[in-house]
Amino acid sequence: MPYQSQRPEVLRCTPPAAKRMIEYLWQHWPLDKALRAALERFATYPAMRTVWGKLPAEPESAAGHVVYCAIIAIGVFTKLPRPFPTAGRRAAIDRWVQWVREHPPPTSNELTVWHAVELGKEVLNTSDDLWAQYFQGLDRAHVISILAATAQSFASMEEERQAWLTAMQFPDVPQRDRQDADELFFCRWMSSRLRAIYRCDCDTAVSGLTLVAFDREDVAVETVRWRRRTDRKERSD
Repeated sequence: MPYQSQRPEVLRCTPPAAKRMIEYLWQHWPLDKALRAALERFATYPAMRTVWGKLPAEPESAAGHVVYCAIIAIGVFTKLPRPFPTAGRRAAIDRWVQWVREHPPPTSNELTVWHAVELGKEVLNTSDDLWAQYFQGLDRAHVISILAATAQSFASMEEERQAWLTAMQFPDVPQRDRQDADELFFCRWMSSRLRAIYRCDCDTAVSGLTLVAFDREDVAVETVRWRRRTDRKERSD
């Protein structure tokens, strides 16, 4: 169901493709409170004038992709699995536990597939007497068919999810408990996405996007450049 709240007044300098994307995400995406606030900032914050002024005008559709990627980068960070600390230090493990408590992982597609398959086995192995006693009116073959289709559907969903994650090429952030880990992730990924779109480094634009995304007073271009370069070095090692 489309979101009923009044959408924000978009800055006049916002490219048409970005306006369309902002309106689409505002009306049709299931954004939580934090993501909706971020989208409103992308639409209204004066710092976005610098972002749009520094990015090339062509291709025209790219501006919409910039908004889309920015929202994805903010939302996906807490949902990516956090590796269990390998160093074995108690403090690191405690921080990992705290992270999982604050950001519980969603039920995985693999787990849903496993439950559907196992439940199908239980249904198949249930005696005729028990089935007649507890599942009156249910056709056993039909239930097994539904469970098999459920397992297949979620397996396909997981294949698509893995393909999407591979295509997105999200950067690794080894120190996930550092205070600016989400900002570092955002900065690195947006730098790589904007370079893929515009075929050049867009450090000033990424600086502005990061400032708006996390409602900071300032994000130095030199910081963005350093994050971009260290990301490339880590990927090449």
